[in-house]
Amino acid sequence: MSVRSAVLEAERIIDQLGYTRSDLPINVETIAKDLDLCVVKTELDDDVSGLLVAKKSADDQVHIFVNIQDSPVRRRFTISHEIGHHVLGHKFDSSGVHIDRGNYVIPRKTKNAKYEPREVEANEFAACLLMPARLVFETVGELSQPLFDQHVTQLSRIFHVSEQAMTIRLTRLGILS
Repeated sequence: MSVRSAVLEAERIIDQLGYTRSDLPINVETIAKDLDLCVVKTELDDDVSGLLVAKKSADDQVHIFVNIQDSPVRRRFTISHEIGHHVLGHKFDSSGVHIDRGNYVIPRKTKNAKYEPREVEANEFAACLLMPARLVFETVGELSQPLFDQHVTQLSRIFHVSEQAMTIRLTRLGILS
């Protein structure tokens, strides 16, 4: 798998489900349900944002556990991130449980930076699922130009994501420099 594949897979899901600007924010719990994933909001350790628990048998359902103590926008990102692990077919250890400890920041590429490619892919998938490029461009097109801080705040509310996530997405899409 690759980051590009993660982007394409998120876009495919958004297009397949027919999301438009009037559907914003993207309902990630509905997407999880459509993918036969069960989302459970529960109390987890402070450093744990989410868990993906894979099937043990054909009759089992995959579960996403999300930390109820996290903010709603954080929970949305975590659910999207775990959907990404599932859809992208990421395999972890034999226990079938993958724990995400909340470190979604992708380190800068320095010689000492270490990152897990599957986490980078799941992050990119989550960003693309929550803030699909097509819908971001359409929404930005309705705003006065150039964009200011209040526009980023407005966009983050429309897409129900953090301002940090929206800023990163707008930068990656070349809308902000």
